[in-house]
Amino acid sequence: MRLLKCILLLIILTASSTAVVALNQGQSSSDIDQAKLPSLASHPTNTKNMGLGSTTTATVRDINVTISGISPNPARTLSNVTISFSAVDSNDMVSSVSVDWGDGYSHTLPGSASSDSHSYNSTGGNISKPFMVNVTATDLAGSFGSNTTFEVINDQPPIVAIFVTGGYALTGDTVSATFLASDVDGNVSSISINWGDGSGSQVIGFNASTINFPSVHSYASAGDSQSHSFNINVNATDNAGSTGHARSAVLIRDRPPTLTISRVSPSPASGGQTVTLTFIAADSDGTISNVSIDWGDGTTPETLRDSTTFGTHTYARFVGEMQIIVVATDNSGSTATQMTLLYVNSPPAPAGPYTILGFPPMIFYGIIGAWIAAAAISSTLVVAYRRKTV
Repeated sequence: MRLLKCILLLIILTASSTAVVALNQGQSSSDIDQAKLPSLASHPTNTKNMGLGSTTTATVRDINVTISGISPNPARTLSNVTISFSAVDSNDMVSSVSVDWGDGYSHTLPGSASSDSHSYNSTGGNISKPFMVNVTATDLAGSFGSNTTFEVINDQPPIVAIFVTGGYALTGDTVSATFLASDVDGNVSSISINWGDGSGSQVIGFNASTINFPSVHSYASAGDSQSHSFNINVNATDNAGSTGHARSAVLIRDRPPTLTISRVSPSPASGGQTVTLTFIAADSDGTISNVSIDWGDGTTPETLRDSTTFGTHTYARFVGEMQIIVVATDNSGSTATQMTLLYVNSPPAPAGPYTILGFPPMIFYGIIGAWIAAAAISSTLVVAYRRKTV
């Protein structure tokens, strides 16, 4: 009878192929070849009393789930993630596999499945977030095995664009630009605009998945150049803290100075006279560097600096119409030009010697003196003669 029970026990253990038998009849668990047993899972330990005065203990792992990979890892939201796995049941057929992606979504697959794919919609307001992915296999008897891994999902940054109206503008003109931003896995919380001219950043708060924001700006100066390219930068930040960036350039041209000739005096002028020309020169986006006056008589143009508003010139020998050209230059090298005409007459003929009744003064007064003296002598002689005859 005892021999029959031992044979029956041996048949049971051979049929299951997963039992570890420990008999209290001097045999320990170390006597069994551990390499021939499958790996153990966290299933309950089954204990049976075989009625032989001994206890049989068997730990059974029905399904072994192996995850061979998950890719890509890390991945961005809305991108496709694929997990590869295998499920082996030593006693039965795997009937289904369930994949829980850790974000509230799970997929139930046939028992023969070896992979599954999924995309994550959001990181829940985090720039990066790990999700625990669980693969569970179930057999026809209701036994199951599972395994887990982690997938790191990164937030998608906002998409940003800039559209500038026109390619260039003068200083002081209005530049129009439209700033676009969208976030596929959340909302745009703010955009920061920097026009690139040192005026600082403009920050505008939002809470929308798509932003269309028009704005205007004017540039006060092109610096010391006749034109300057400014970079317009915009950064968009979403609800997870991720940022997107865009850049566009606008060409700003220097506004030339203004110049007005106020007066030329005397006009007309005569050779040898000093002529004064007054003018007004100004620059709205910088300073006047110098004013040059070409007096039109072939002499070297006169260059005036600082805040001088007039120039003087003497025409020595030229006679006729003079074309005076005035050029104002600002700090950027831009210029303004004005022209005026001046007629220069011949110098007056030199004055002749001073005369009195056509005689030089000495001769005239000599004649007068002689005449007076003659008259006096004549008068004296007449008086003397009359006295003798009386």
